Amino acid sequence: MQPTDSKTSIANSAPQNGVTQTNDSQKIAIPPSKKKSKPSSKTRRRLKDAEPIPFNIDGLSHDGRGVAIYGNGFGVDDGHAEDKHGKKIFVSFALPGESALVKITNSRASFEEGDAISITANPNPERAVPPCPHFGVCGGCNLQHWQPDGQINFKQSVLAEMLMHQANVEPDNWLAPVVGDRLGYRTKARLGVRYVVKKKPRWSAFVSAQVTFWQSSMNAIS
Repeated sequence: MQPTDSKTSIANSAPQNGVTQTNDSQKIAIPPSKKKSKPSSKTRRRLKDAEPIPFNIDGLSHDGRGVAIYGNGFGVDDGHAEDKHGKKIFVSFALPGESALVKITNSRASFEEGDAISITANPNPERAVPPCPHFGVCGGCNLQHWQPDGQINFKQSVLAEMLMHQANVEPDNWLAPVVGDRLGYRTKARLGVRYVVKKKPRWSAFVSAQVTFWQSSMNAIS
């Protein structure tokens, strides 16, 4: 299978049918708080120039990011340094079972974070085409690359694990999920406002997941 070259084409490369079985014996990884994991400017410059690295996605974190391990299926020649073997990386836009080319965006002593820029093999059968043109840039709906039913099943598994872990409660059975509109259900938006001296007007925009500059318009609420 030929690698894809963007987050949109990642979704387009995968089949639309099928169901991925959830392994209840695997615990869902809990990633660190993003507020505490912002890389330094020096680290950002270094990572910006670094080449993407291949990974096999083993599972999911509780926020829906793929979880991979350095050294799992790849060696030093692939960018998996020996001193990193066993280190976790949380990968946005990736699903379990996939092989992905990952651009590292944050590196810490105990974990790393990155974005899947292409799926090189074994696309998850629940991968979907994101319906929003701003997916991957806007920080809002970050699971649009996943079929809606798969998202619901995953969120239920997260809830089940939290109930067991924190309250030692295991439901006898689960009621069918209450499902509304797949899109257009968000009625609240958090906007940032900044006064740009050189350009006079105050600009406002949705908080972006991928960029640090301000945009005057993204057509997000038009």
